[in-house]
Amino acid sequence: ITEAIDAQLDNKKIPAASLYGWQHSLYIEKEDYKNGLASLKKLVGYYPKARYWKSLSHIYGELKRDQESLAALEICYQLGGLTTEKELLNLSYLLMEENAPYKAAKVLKKGLYVDRIIAPDPNNLMLLAESLRLAKNSKESLVEYEKAAKNSRDPELILRLASAYYDNGKFKEASRTARAALKAPRLKRVDHANFVIGQAELAQNHFDEALTFFQAASKDPRSEASAKEWITYVEREKMKTSSALSTLPLSP
Repeated sequence: ITEAIDAQLDNKKIPAASLYGWQHSLYIEKEDYKNGLASLKKLVGYYPKARYWKSLSHIYGELKRDQESLAALEICYQLGGLTTEKELLNLSYLLMEENAPYKAAKVLKKGLYVDRIIAPDPNNLMLLAESLRLAKNSKESLVEYEKAAKNSRDPELILRLASAYYDNGKFKEASRTARAALKAPRLKRVDHANFVIGQAELAQNHFDEALTFFQAASKDPRSEASAKEWITYVEREKMKTSSALSTLPLSP
C-alpha cells in the first residue's frame, strides 16, 4: 500500500482515500499509532471529511494529546460529523474541561433548541446552565436553571438554582429556594445551603437571620473557617448599622 501511495505521489497524483485508509488501519492494527497518525493526517489533508477528523481525534486521544484531540473533534463538529446526543454531550464536557464554557454552551444550545438532538431533561439543562454560568452569562444561566429545576426534587439542583438567584441579585428567591433545598432529603452539602441563605439574608440587611445560618454552616468542618469569617463580618456590620441608627435625630 505504501508503494502504491508513493507511486501516485511520484506521478504528481493525489493518492486515493482508500489507500490512506487501508494504510492507517493496518498501522493501528499493529498499534503503531505514530505512523497511523501520519497516514491519517495525510488523509484529512487531501480529503477533509468529518469522519476522518473524528478518527484523527481518536488517535490523538490514544496518544494522550488531549488539546489536539479536542481541536480535531471541534472540526468534526463544524463539518456536521457529530450527530448523536452522546457525541454532542461528550464534546461539551471536553470543552468545559478545557476551560471553554462559552463554546460548550453554544454546542448545547444548538443541540437542545435548534437541532433538537439533545433531550431537554434536567441533567442536560443543568449542564447548559453550568456552562453559561462559567461563561459569565448569569442571566441566561438562571433561565436554564429554572427550566432544569422545574418540578425537580433533586436537592443539589435546587441549591444550584438558589445560587443562580443570588448571582442575579434575587436575594429573596435565593433564600427561599435554598431553604427548600435544606428541607429536601439527601442534600450532600447542607453547609452550602446555609451559606447561600446567610449571604442572601445579609444582602437584605437581615443580620440576625444571616448570623443564624452562618452559625449553622460553621458546624461543618469543611466550612467552619469561612463561616466564622462571615459571622465576624455580619456582627461588625450589624453594630455599624445600629450605631448609625442611634445617631439619627428623633422625629418631632
